[in-house]
Amino acid sequence: MLSDRSDTAAVQAAAIRAGWPLPREAAVILISRENPVGEAMLSRLDSSCLLIRRRALHGAIVPDPVRPGRRQRLAQALRGAGAVVGHPVPLEHLPASVRIAEVAATLQRSGVLGEDPVFADEHLDAIIVHRDPRLLEALRRQALAPLAKQSPAVRGRLTDTLVSWLRHQGDRQAVAAELHIHPQTVRYRMTQLHDLFGPALDDPATRARLTLALAWGPAPADGNTPPAVS
Repeated sequence: MLSDRSDTAAVQAAAIRAGWPLPREAAVILISRENPVGEAMLSRLDSSCLLIRRRALHGAIVPDPVRPGRRQRLAQALRGAGAVVGHPVPLEHLPASVRIAEVAATLQRSGVLGEDPVFADEHLDAIIVHRDPRLLEALRRQALAPLAKQSPAVRGRLTDTLVSWLRHQGDRQAVAAELHIHPQTVRYRMTQLHDLFGPALDDPATRARLTLALAWGPAPADGNTPPAVS
């Protein structure tokens, strides 16, 4: 089921031999091999779940994860395990779901996703944005080109302000509260940003690109490309 080369008939035959009723949908749970909470949780799973212990994958396949109450029970059981629950898919799409869960696990370890456990279907936007880190880096450098000549300290302050301004849709009081600065400081920084970006900062398409570039984590300040997510 986890192989792109899996055959539906072969999966059905194997399920019959194992006495495993094929579910309509399934999701994967991925945990760290070194996490005792996750290991204990895996040992308590009922027989409808299939354990995964191969290569870098460690966890389980959970059938029908969206049935009433199961999501809440998984969230409670996995708390503290540093786990990722993949998004529910038909069995034939499980390999793609595993790859998405692996990206989510990488983002959890890097701090982009802070939940524990992470449910991948709640963060598909962040997963899409970070799936190709080199492409994201290129977008960030392009979108933030007007800030390139600023000193690192100024660039950092203006970027933080820009992120908050985009998040709060221009509400200066909300920006000031989030950044713990005076509203006049927000006004001053936004004047700087408008001077640097020009009329583009008022363009909805430009704002959308900036949101895509910045909303899921800070832009790298050292000029290095982030590690690949695969």
